[in-house]
Amino acid sequence: MMNKPEPKRITRLRATNVGGLKVVDVKVGKDTLLTGAKGVGKSSMLEMIRAVLVGKGLRADLVTIGEDNAVLLVDFADGMSIERTLNAPSKTATLSVEKDGMKVMKPQTFIDALLGPYACNPVDFCNQSAKEQGAMILALADMDDVIGLDDYTALSGGELLDGVDYQQHPLLVLADIEKALFEQRTVINRDTKQKRGACDELREDIPEGFDAEAVADATLGDLVDKQTAARQHNKDVEGDRRRLELVRSEIDNLREQLKSAEEQQGTLNEWLEENAWIDTIVLDQQIHDFQEQQDLLRIHDSANTIQVELALLSNRSECITELLDAVRVKPAELLAGLDELPIEGMGIDAEYGVTINGVPLGDLSDGERIDLAIEIALRYAGELPILLLNGLEALDPESQAQLREKLIASDCQCFVTKVTAGELVIEEW
Repeated sequence: MMNKPEPKRITRLRATNVGGLKVVDVKVGKDTLLTGAKGVGKSSMLEMIRAVLVGKGLRADLVTIGEDNAVLLVDFADGMSIERTLNAPSKTATLSVEKDGMKVMKPQTFIDALLGPYACNPVDFCNQSAKEQGAMILALADMDDVIGLDDYTALSGGELLDGVDYQQHPLLVLADIEKALFEQRTVINRDTKQKRGACDELREDIPEGFDAEAVADATLGDLVDKQTAARQHNKDVEGDRRRLELVRSEIDNLREQLKSAEEQQGTLNEWLEENAWIDTIVLDQQIHDFQEQQDLLRIHDSANTIQVELALLSNRSECITELLDAVRVKPAELLAGLDELPIEGMGIDAEYGVTINGVPLGDLSDGERIDLAIEIALRYAGELPILLLNGLEALDPESQAQLREKLIASDCQCFVTKVTAGELVIEEW
């Protein structure tokens, strides 16, 4: 990590018409404590410093009521100075930065480059949700060079997944990939359960010993042909029987045709002896059995088809499980690959939430939150690390002591207010 430039220090604060303070001219050291009763101007002093540096989001009555404007000036140890004029209601009228005897072009851009987003008030960080705090901490861990789109594609199973924002921080991308894969596997496992139930239900209708191959090879046409031939045969037999009866009844009346009739009688007797009555009940049963077997074959084939689908689903579920395992260990691998963690003790839990020494951000104690907020402010601070903390009295004595020790040991220049009795007192902390 590159060494930061020597931090800049405010040495003098000057202002006119700021809130309830008509004139301000005070020299300050690295760490300054402002005490006094409510309404004596402690918050106005902090707001004055923030107004000089930021110039926006100010309270409307920062310019003293009844005055047209307020002039704010700060001097730095290296000779740099900033002057900002505010017109009521607290809008920047002019801004100038003088450095090395020269006016700086684009002064607000210059000041912004010196400041960090939480350099003015780390309590803002404490007031954020654990999720918002986690996003800030993750932003400190630059991983764009250690994982890219090809890696995400491999972790996603060979293709980019819908619902995943691959432009966000890598650890958040991995969280979305895990969620998408988990949802995929949930759907597959639900389908697997439904199909397995359908398969089992179908197989309950197949009797033991059912020969699917034999049924598949059989044809209905052969049995139908036999049935048709048998019925025609029986029809012929029935007709000849009727004709025989007619011949017999006419024998007495047709004596002259007796010889011919007797020959006909003999012929018919011979044919009947050779062609017995065929019982079609057996064929009817065979056709019924064939149709029943064909139904069973269709059930058998459906069950086999579902069985193949189950194997495919099971294989896909196992593949996704392997992908999930790979995704879940990736955050730890990425953090392990960093030369230096952005926050000492930083980690990632199973839900991709940021932890400090294994403790989720939402479970940190007040003292731990303060330490983290200060460290975040220091990490984000540029050459002008300034911390403005309003309301020290809101912390318990132990937390106040921890905060003081932390701030004094830091590179930041601190301005802290605390409600006490009496007039405004500005002293070294």
